[in-house]
Amino acid sequence: MPRSVRASDPLTTRVPRQQRIVIDGVGMTRAVRRMAAHLPQVGMLSDDEVTAIVRNHIESKFPKLCGNCGRQYGSLADYLRRTTHLGHPVSLDDPATALPEQLVGAISYANCPCGSTLAISSSGLDVLTKFALLQWAGASAARRRISIGQLLSDLRQRIDDDALQSDGGGS
Repeated sequence: MPRSVRASDPLTTRVPRQQRIVIDGVGMTRAVRRMAAHLPQVGMLSDDEVTAIVRNHIESKFPKLCGNCGRQYGSLADYLRRTTHLGHPVSLDDPATALPEQLVGAISYANCPCGSTLAISSSGLDVLTKFALLQWAGASAARRRISIGQLLSDLRQRIDDDALQSDGGGS
C-alpha cells in the first residue's frame, strides 16, 4: 500500500493541488513516486543545469541518419554544421497545466542539405526530468518576459555554440 502524502512532502508542495496526479489516491502515481524517491531534494533547475541536461540528451541521439538521403551525422557538432534549423523548437506542454504523466516534450527541426526535415526531440528523457525542465521553462520565460519558443531557441543557441566550440569548430 502506498504511503500517504504529507503536506511537507517535497514532491507535492511545489505542485498546485489541481495539477497533482491522483491515480492511486496519494497525489502521484506509484511509478512517479518510485522514481522520485531516488532523487535528491532539489529546487528549480539552474540555467547551467538545464543546458547540461539537454545537451547530454541531444548528444545521446548521435550518430543520426537522414532517412531520405542516407547522410550520417556523427555528432551534434557535425549535425549543426551541415543542417539548418527551422524556426523555434516546439513544446506543446503548458507549464501551468501540464501533468507529469501527460507530457509530450519538446522537438527541434532542421533541414538536411537534401531538403528532408530532421528532428531531435526530448523522447527518451524520464518523466521527472521532462517535468523539471518544463517548470524551469515556464519560470524562466515568465521572468524574462519571452515566449517558451524564444526561450527554447535561446537554449538551443547556447547548446549549439558550446557544442561547436568544444568540437574545435572543425569539420
